[in-house]
Amino acid sequence: MLNVQNSRVAVGDLARCLVIAVSCFLASGCVYTPEEGDWVDWDDLDFAGFAEKPGAVIQIQAYNNRDSRWVTVDSVVSSSSGTHYGDTTLYSWSNYGFDFTTVPQWQCYWSTLAGCSIPAGFASARFRFKEVGSALSYLVTFDPGGISCVVSEVNGGSTWLAAGATCRGDKSPVLTLRRLT
Repeated sequence: MLNVQNSRVAVGDLARCLVIAVSCFLASGCVYTPEEGDWVDWDDLDFAGFAEKPGAVIQIQAYNNRDSRWVTVDSVVSSSSGTHYGDTTLYSWSNYGFDFTTVPQWQCYWSTLAGCSIPAGFASARFRFKEVGSALSYLVTFDPGGISCVVSEVNGGSTWLAAGATCRGDKSPVLTLRRLT
């Protein structure tokens, strides 16, 4: 026999957990450069964004196609002083001029071909960004125009959380970058 009162508590607890989970997902930092599909130089990559906490370690992860796994290829630390944006304080981080060719087996990240050989024409690699110690999974990434969307949403009265959720890229948190070969 079903106990209706206990079922309501269970449903209420489930709803509360879902609200918390969605809030945690939306309360994310972000990567504002580069954007999805950008053309880059693999020996001079620029990454920048915001973290939710000061002094946070941000892992830059790339997908190794040969090994079929995500690998942390570098890390940076967010600033200790925050930037107030909309209703939120965010902490900047950046890694300008990162030389991806210093990563062991770097070609395996940019190629899906046997032997990790770089294809003629163009190559692409997938990245994601993790704020270590955060309850969040990964930082939000944007399609082209996503940052303008966030600015417009926040200037229109939206919270950073709502703007980030509305404007995040279709493939977020994964960011695919391209390189002419």
